[in-house]
Amino acid sequence: MITLYYSNLDSPSIDDIKRDIELHTPSRIVFLCETEWEYHHLNETLADLVNLHNIQVIVTFCTFPSKFYSERTHYFNNIKIDYWPTYWVNWTMMCAGQLNFNIEYTTFDYPFICLNNKNHTHRCALIDELTRNNLLDIGIVTWHRFPKESPSSTRYHFKYYDDSLRLIDDNFNTLLDSFLIPEQYHKSFLHVIGEVTVELVCLSEKTWLPILYKKPFLILGMQGIHQYLVDLGFELYDEIIDYSFDNEPDMQQRAYAISENVKRISEQNVNDLYQLIKPK
Repeated sequence: MITLYYSNLDSPSIDDIKRDIELHTPSRIVFLCETEWEYHHLNETLADLVNLHNIQVIVTFCTFPSKFYSERTHYFNNIKIDYWPTYWVNWTMMCAGQLNFNIEYTTFDYPFICLNNKNHTHRCALIDELTRNNLLDIGIVTWHRFPKESPSSTRYHFKYYDDSLRLIDDNFNTLLDSFLIPEQYHKSFLHVIGEVTVELVCLSEKTWLPILYKKPFLILGMQGIHQYLVDLGFELYDEIIDYSFDNEPDMQQRAYAISENVKRISEQNVNDLYQLIKPK
């Protein structure tokens, strides 16, 4: 039995896969997509190809189980989706290299930090809600409007934010390295995270970095994402954060509630709050 393996990092084309099938006559194809929550090759074109040759397809994603995939792969005769939701904690540890996760914090200069790369719709909503509460200049908030500085208005209608670039001196704009930790990261108390998607629960390095650094955080991700962390065995920061929004189905309302949490925390002494949650 011959199995072909592809990594999403290799980005094989359909023509590449077709050529390999003709050359090797595999009975199974494995797509290793642990670094992603979606794979664009899982389409009807690929389905027609593997169905024609009676090939089983196995795909591994870095998410929790979700009907998101079954709804998009129904045209495959024989497909299996594997889930590895904690993959990114391993990948983060490996990519972080020489980062010191044993830093001891004493004081914080900023109540929160919110670092944004691609201007996904939910991140637009998040920065819009932070703007509504006049929080942008209180904490550290970046906005790269990536890719290619395309206007975010093509995907979201801002009510409060002007979609202007907000950069810090960390060279991220040229390196696009999420493991390039800016100085402000460690000087900020709460980490406000716009995860990679709100379509399903994906815990990327954006979430694992503050966990490894032992820093409090809030996530704008899929409905229930904080509960998934609880299911993994983590304790939430109930002492300082109101998580009642976590199961709210409307993304905009979750962004609103996160902003309200950030506002309330920013009005308190964050050094005292840190001492309160330090045991966790």
